[in-house]
Amino acid sequence: MKLNIKDTFTKQLPADPKLENTRRQVENACFSFVTPKQTAKPELLHVSPEMLDSLGLTDTDAKSDTFLKVITGNEVTQKQSLLLCAMVGINLVIGQVN
Repeated sequence: MKLNIKDTFTKQLPADPKLENTRRQVENACFSFVTPKQTAKPELLHVSPEMLDSLGLTDTDAKSDTFLKVITGNEVTQKQSLLLCAMVGINLVIGQVN
């Protein structure tokens, strides 16, 4: 599964220079890099076909275990930070089964 993400957001806007993941005031930055918290037993409820197309993914990709792991942050990829930025615009719902 290869993501079609243009990382203009992270290349053109200032990032928080502190990489620690703590509660604090962030100044002079548009975003902070974070380490995603693992989600127990995630379940995909819906994904937007239009957003899949924008990311260069297929319906088959969306049904894969890898997609679920990456989209929930349970599996970190080289472009994970870019994916997390892109997720702001993704029209999908992820649920958790207890």
